[in-house]
Amino acid sequence: RLATQALVLNGTLAEPNAVLGIIKFKFDWDPEASVAYLERALQQNPSLFEAHLWLSEVAEGMKRPEKAVEHARQAHSLNPLSLAANLNLGWQFLQAGRINEAEEQFDKLLEFDPEFWGAHWGKGHLYLERKFYQEAIQEFSRAVELQGGHTLPLATLGYSYGVSGQREAALGVLETLQGMGEDVYVSPVHVAMVYAGMDDKDAAFEWLDKAFQIRARTMAWLSVRREFNGLHNDPRYGALVASLGIDAHSLE
Repeated sequence: RLATQALVLNGTLAEPNAVLGIIKFKFDWDPEASVAYLERALQQNPSLFEAHLWLSEVAEGMKRPEKAVEHARQAHSLNPLSLAANLNLGWQFLQAGRINEAEEQFDKLLEFDPEFWGAHWGKGHLYLERKFYQEAIQEFSRAVELQGGHTLPLATLGYSYGVSGQREAALGVLETLQGMGEDVYVSPVHVAMVYAGMDDKDAAFEWLDKAFQIRARTMAWLSVRREFNGLHNDPRYGALVASLGIDAHSLE
């Protein structure tokens, strides 16, 4: 609301355009409007690193990994000390299948700030990619310790327990998420991630349907969430992705 009011007062402001751009993607699942706002922000301020960062994330969600890397590089070059820009660059390398570059970036981030949860979370995904499950679990556990109440690293830890066959530990994570849900918001997407790791497809889709009904923001990246790769052959997955209306769009 504040961003909209700011643009009513002055439509040339870059920051409100950028904020509305990422909101349009996360909550409205409207990639065309999202890109339009973000590109307008960059026209008004080419040095606004958040606009490049968010365009990178939008390109990722639209399955344009090289475009995502391009904007991630630009965001990083504009603000090389930003933890978010550093993490996103490593993540977009990983999403693009550029594993060596992702590893180099995450290692740099760990050296820069070994207490940053995102660096351990990113490194954990590298281990998952290589099926080094115990190493992944160690990194995700460290990310959970450092992050506190954020449920993303906890959900990824639960997923890792699931894919590594440690069912009881995965169920323990689900119990923890359920307990947290009594006090803070827990995204249904994160619960679905744990069930997907356990190969419980019915439960995973049940929670993804809940996420769709409440328009959970992370649903915008459903088609590129690595934890749901095991669901791709199920017709329910294709139907759910199509209902978002994001995957079919392109980004110039």
